[in-house]
Amino acid sequence: MTNAPFRTDPRDLTEEDVANLRAVNLLRKSRGLPGIGQDVRELITRLTPSKEELGLIVPPGAYVIDLDAPPVVPKGWTVAPEEEQIASRVRGKFVWDKTKVALHLDPGQLEDGRLLGTELRKRLRGRPVFPVQLGDFLHAHQDLIPDEWKERGCIHFWTVLRGSIGDLYVRYLYWDGGRWRWDCRWLGHE
Repeated sequence: MTNAPFRTDPRDLTEEDVANLRAVNLLRKSRGLPGIGQDVRELITRLTPSKEELGLIVPPGAYVIDLDAPPVVPKGWTVAPEEEQIASRVRGKFVWDKTKVALHLDPGQLEDGRLLGTELRKRLRGRPVFPVQLGDFLHAHQDLIPDEWKERGCIHFWTVLRGSIGDLYVRYLYWDGGRWRWDCRWLGHE
C-alpha cells in the first residue's frame, strides 16, 4: 500500500468519520508515531465548524447564564425530581439576549385569567421554558429586563420546587411598581 494523498471529497465524510480521524490522530501521537498527514489535518479543519458557526463566541460585555447551575431554593425546600420538571426547559449556557426570550400567556389565562398552575405546566410541555436561574440573573440585573415586561405584572420560571410540606411551587418575579421582587407560586393556585 502506498502513502497516497488523502483524496476523499470532504462532502462525503460524516461527523462520525471526522471524529474517527481525530481519534486515530490522537492514538498515533500517544504511541509516539507521527500524526496523520497534513492533507487530512486540513480536511478536518475544513469540516470542523468554527466557534462562530457554533455560536460559542461571546461578545465582549455579554452575560452568560449557566441554566444548569444549582438554583436558589428557599430554606427547607428542594428542587423537585427531574420527572416533575418540564423536560423541554432550556438548559446549558445561555448568552443573555432579550430577543431570544418571549413571555407566554396561555389562551386559558387570557379567557378569564384563571388557570391552575398544574394545568399550565401540562400545557407548557414541549415548549421551551426558562428555568429559575434566568430569573436569578434578571433579579440581579434588573436594568436588563425590558420595560414592556412590567405590563405583564409577573414572570414565572419553570424550575419546579418542592416546599417543606411537599407541595409543588415555581418561583416568579413580579413588578411592584418600583422594582422586581421574588415570590413563589403554588402549582395548585390559579
